[in-house]
Amino acid sequence: QIWGNVLSTKIVDLDNSVKMYPNPAEGNSLFLKTSETVTIQIFTILGKQILSQKIDESTSQMDITSLKSGIYLVKISSTKISITKKLIKK
Repeated sequence: QIWGNVLSTKIVDLDNSVKMYPNPAEGNSLFLKTSETVTIQIFTILGKQILSQKIDESTSQMDITSLKSGIYLVKISSTKISITKKLIKK
């Protein structure tokens, strides 16, 4: 068997390159630590987008004052991949 060099792709683990805290959030700010520019979108549990903001190494805070207490979905997208995390606002 000759396999040679099989086509490989670099695995991008966005889940480990973006840190979101605090969760559950009790204040009016959500902090994100990232090494690349990402777009953060916050959705209600029913799928309605409420907030959207670009975050990079220099912008690490998102104002979530407008969010009421509840559960939200946070979509974190880079140019290569996107992930969704759950956010609880107290």
